[in-house]
Amino acid sequence: MCCFSGLGNRLRVLTSGLALAEATGRHFRCFWPRAKDSGAAFSELFESDLDVIGEEPPDIRSWPVYGGWFDPPLPDLLLSGAPELKISTSDWLLQPRLYPAHAAHSLRCAALFSGMRPAAYVQSQIEAFRAARFRPTMIGVHLRRGDFLRAQPDNAANTAPALTAVASQLERLPDAGILLCTDDGARDPWTGQPRQEGVNGLFIQRFGPRVVSTTPRSLDRRQPEAVQDALIDLLLLRQTQAFVGTTGSSFSEMAMFGRSSPKVLCHAHTPAVIRATRLDRLVQRAIYHKYKRDIPARNLYYHYTERPRWWLRGQLQRHWPALYHWLRAKRGLPND
Repeated sequence: MCCFSGLGNRLRVLTSGLALAEATGRHFRCFWPRAKDSGAAFSELFESDLDVIGEEPPDIRSWPVYGGWFDPPLPDLLLSGAPELKISTSDWLLQPRLYPAHAAHSLRCAALFSGMRPAAYVQSQIEAFRAARFRPTMIGVHLRRGDFLRAQPDNAANTAPALTAVASQLERLPDAGILLCTDDGARDPWTGQPRQEGVNGLFIQRFGPRVVSTTPRSLDRRQPEAVQDALIDLLLLRQTQAFVGTTGSSFSEMAMFGRSSPKVLCHAHTPAVIRATRLDRLVQRAIYHKYKRDIPARNLYYHYTERPRWWLRGQLQRHWPALYHWLRAKRGLPND
């Protein structure tokens, strides 16, 4: 299996691939190449003797691709009789919603993830931060920004709902600290443009010194240290007693995966007129009927409008750089 996406997606592929291999008596090999969404080698994140390879497979372009919003759904891999499966995906290889028999094996994924040993540097940072900044009870918060501001703006516009959700958790846990993890201010890996909302300041303004955060060395996911710091945040979030995260984020999903602590996933408030008419439910049912998956309406709009524009931009930048820079200059934009 191969995954080119970010840390959360790679962990989904790795853990579900291991569980699938156990269930079918196969040997599992995972390709973990450095890429723009995750620039760290597996050995820089975990101590493991798993068969995880850093090089990109030479025939990867011929592998079937699954996991994107508009890719075909994964087949039932438990029933595959193929002697070798080659798949490029960012999604779980076990799909209980599509194939109920997968449910029992999906439970194994959580145990496999919990048993993975962080690399020495990652573990030392986790222990030091816990000792210095954790209270006996902690509320974990993950607010995804970066490329979500472009690709999933409704899910990224969740600061106000998250503040409300944390306040609600504090009514139940009045002495809790708050661990805030966010990539606010990160550059979009596709556009190269940073955007900062000031999430940390808003949380400190609301909840005061009980809010703590790690200090990432980088928010550029192409850099190994940025991915190491993200893993530190992820494993710290998994040690909290309640969680407030971002809808649609695989990182938020992995922060609570296999755990029973209270959780809330936040996205932008639906306008009152849409809630009253239940238009959002009607639209989502129509999308599911068409695509056989729950694609957010905003993502569908982005796919057919913004995505072609960014694809064309990338093609110009890669194949005709002189024309690309001339067009940017004509529009008064700096070269990137």
